[in-house]
Amino acid sequence: MKRTPLLILALTLIIVAVSAVGFDYWRIASKVRIEYPPPPPTIKIGIYTNSSCVESVSEIDWGTLYPGGMKTCYGYVRNEGDVPVLLTLSTETWNPPEAEQYMALNWNYSGAQIPVTTGINVEFQLTVFSNCSGITSFSFDIVITAEG
Repeated sequence: MKRTPLLILALTLIIVAVSAVGFDYWRIASKVRIEYPPPPPTIKIGIYTNSSCVESVSEIDWGTLYPGGMKTCYGYVRNEGDVPVLLTLSTETWNPPEAEQYMALNWNYSGAQIPVTTGINVEFQLTVFSNCSGITSFSFDIVITAEG
């Protein structure tokens, strides 16, 4: 009877040993690297009176214009973001609204990409059409949009 527990233990060890021969396992070491998406590009421009970029421009005073006349004002647009940009020009918020049909704003920007930390000289030219009448003062917003 003392042999029974030993015999059971021996049989259990043999079964475990034989069973282990039938199993195969792999141990795979792994490392984890977490990646985060890069921050979105920063698109930013500054508009200044000249290339020294000391005095920013927030308003252009066109002075006195007559029907059929035009005036040119100068500025400097600098890319202050971290990707090259392309620019577009538009106007909005004309006051009075009918002034928009009698005037045109253009600039000499060529459409070339502006590299990071560089800028370009620009000429804004406002033309008042010769058929303009009844407008004695006006204002509008110049919108320069930068896209990267």
